[in-house]
Amino acid sequence: MPIAADSLRLGPWRDGVNYSAPAEDIGPGGLYDMENCTIGLSGEVKKRKGFAKYNGSAMNSGATVTAFGQITIAAAEKTFAICGNKFFDVTGGTATDRSGSVTITAGNDNVWNWVMAGDTLVAVNGVDTDGITWAAGTLDDDGRFTKPTWIAFWENRLWLGNENSNSDRVWRSDAGDITTWGATAYHQFGYAVTGLQPFQNTLAVHTADGIHTLTATGNSTIPFQQQQRTQRGTIAGRSIVTIPGERQIFVRADGIYQWTGGAQVDKISFALDDRYWSNINTARLAYSFALYYPANEEVWFFLPYGASQTTMNSVAIYSARLDAWYGPYNNFTRDSAALVDDLPHAGDFSGFIMKHETNDNDDGSAIKAYFETANLAPMGDSVECRWLYA
Repeated sequence: MPIAADSLRLGPWRDGVNYSAPAEDIGPGGLYDMENCTIGLSGEVKKRKGFAKYNGSAMNSGATVTAFGQITIAAAEKTFAICGNKFFDVTGGTATDRSGSVTITAGNDNVWNWVMAGDTLVAVNGVDTDGITWAAGTLDDDGRFTKPTWIAFWENRLWLGNENSNSDRVWRSDAGDITTWGATAYHQFGYAVTGLQPFQNTLAVHTADGIHTLTATGNSTIPFQQQQRTQRGTIAGRSIVTIPGERQIFVRADGIYQWTGGAQVDKISFALDDRYWSNINTARLAYSFALYYPANEEVWFFLPYGASQTTMNSVAIYSARLDAWYGPYNNFTRDSAALVDDLPHAGDFSGFIMKHETNDNDDGSAIKAYFETANLAPMGDSVECRWLYA
C-alpha cells in the first residue's frame, strides 16, 4: 500500500557549483562539489562528453602540440598545428609537414599566439626570432623587433607586443600591409605587455598592472590615442576571451575577472575560491589559456590544479547562459586549444589533437564523474528526516 510521506525534491541546480562556502550555506540551486559533470539549461546535472583523437597518428614522434587552429585560406578551410619543432597541415586529420625553412624551438612552454591577418596566418611565441606565416614562412618585420610574444589584427593592421628588447612596447604595421613597419610605429606602456585583444572600438593592451586602450583618432599625425583604463589586467594572455554582452574575461592570480570597458574590472569566480582555487599552482598561471565555446555559451579555462602541477590539467567551465560555474573537467592535460568544426579541440603532450565534446568516453577510457548537493535541512534544522523510499 502507499507510504504516507512527503516528497523531497533535489534541483534544479542553475546556480552551479560553489567551492567557496560550506555545504550548509549553499542554497538549494547550488552544488557543493562536482567533477566531470555539466549543468544543462534546465539545471540538470549530467556527465560531460568525452574526447577522441582528431589526427590518426602522433605528430613529430609524440611532441607537444603548442598551437593549432582552423582557418580559411584562399576560400579553403585548413587545420594547422605546431607540434614540437614542426609546423603541420592537419586538415582532415592527416598531418603533412609544412615547416619549410622556418625555425621553431620545441618546448612545452613555447606556446604560440596566432591570428588571421586578412588571408595570412601569423603566429608568434616570444622565443623564435620572427613570427611565422603559412604562406611565406617568416614574417617580414623590417628588422624593427625580434621575438614578439603577443599578436592581434585590428584596424586592418597587425599588432605585435612584448618583444625581445622592449617588453612594454606594442608595434603596429602599416594599414593593409603587414610587412611594412615604420621606425616609430610603436606605443610604449611602462609595464610588460601580457596580452592583446580587440574590444569594442579599441585594442585592449593588457599588463598585470592594468588594461590600456588604443583608439583610432582619424588623425594622420597621431593615428591612435593611448589611455590606461583599469588598474588590473591579465597575467595570462592566452586566457583573454571576448564574449557576447560586451564582456572581456581573463585570468589573474587570485581568480577570473571580467571587463566591460569601464574603469574597473570585476571578479566573477568567487564561487571557485577556497576549495578549488586554493589548489591552483599560481606560479604557472601565466601559461593557462581559455576557449570560448559559442554553441553552449561557455568559456573553458585550462588551469594547473595541484601545488606542484606545471601543465594545464583541470578545466573550469563558466556558463554565460546561467552566469554560473561547473566542472572541473579532469583526467587529461592540455597545452593549447581551439575550435575545429565548431567543437572544442585541445592539443596534448603526445603529438595528438583531441576532439572534445564527443563520444561517452575519453579516447576509450571510462569517465569518472560525480556531484554533491548542498547540505540543507529539508524541513528545517529542528526536524530530523529519514528516507522512506527513493
